[in-house]
Amino acid sequence: MRVLAVSSGERSLDGLRSILREMGGLSITLSSSASKARRMVLEEEYDLMIINYPLSDEDGIALGRMAKENVSIPSLYLVREDMAAVVGKELQEEGFIVVSKPILKPVLFQAISLSQSIKQHTLKLEEKIRALERKLEDAKLISRAKCLMIERDRMSEEEAHKAIERRSMDRRISIRSAAIEIIRGF
Repeated sequence: MRVLAVSSGERSLDGLRSILREMGGLSITLSSSASKARRMVLEEEYDLMIINYPLSDEDGIALGRMAKENVSIPSLYLVREDMAAVVGKELQEEGFIVVSKPILKPVLFQAISLSQSIKQHTLKLEEKIRALERKLEDAKLISRAKCLMIERDRMSEEEAHKAIERRSMDRRISIRSAAIEIIRGF
């Protein structure tokens, strides 16, 4: 698993690196600022971003949002215990995982595992959404082709649908492709 750890200050980066090395199986990349991390996220592929909140050049919330929206990288925030109640609630409402500092290793390791489960589930849902969007687009094309055939050829809806299916079978193309041909033919 490729992890990008973002933290201001060398000491905190070194501490975070040593904790993450104990987990094993992680490829760890470090960044000392949000601006540098932003470039890294767009250039490389990561499975998780850990943000030691707040960062020196920004608080890190915008960075997490950008990573989630643009490249689907989940973010895990490390937040001081006294700030966790306020900031943590806002972050959790946006779908981020929050771990209070001081860090307890078992809690951090469990949060990392949880983030990966969430990422896998999210990827599956995104696949299903793309498939459903494709089906909806197909249905729109077929309906448009049927409407054109009903209007031009004075067919019933059932006749138009059968004609599209027949064209699909005769030409050995998908129903979608048959509908597109009919639409382009008008």
